[in-house]
Amino acid sequence: MGAYNPGSRGPGPATVNTPRVVLAEGSPGISPATAAFGAVTTANPGSTWTPLPSALARAVTLLNGTGADLEIRRGGTGETFVHPDGLAYTYQAITNADEIEVRRLDLSNTPVTARYELET
Repeated sequence: MGAYNPGSRGPGPATVNTPRVVLAEGSPGISPATAAFGAVTTANPGSTWTPLPSALARAVTLLNGTGADLEIRRGGTGETFVHPDGLAYTYQAITNADEIEVRRLDLSNTPVTARYELET
């Protein structure tokens, strides 16, 4: 078969056989992931931290479509992270979803609700 010519109507890249990788459940170092979806609403008063629900999770993807910037805290103390409106970000290296806490960055008393996905 000759070289692929994008202007021709002959066989193109779609006819190329590519190897498939199939990972068997229970393979060493591989564990099947499951997902759970939910929503978290910020507290009133706005200065109060709201944890995600207690659930085993190795990662949490937070989707902020609230119209407000959020502040994220891990583990109840320490550094915080600004999670801007419109951002979807995955927080990894956790063991329980309640390690992630949220509040409005502007500390407004008007609650907003963000969506999340837990990877277990």
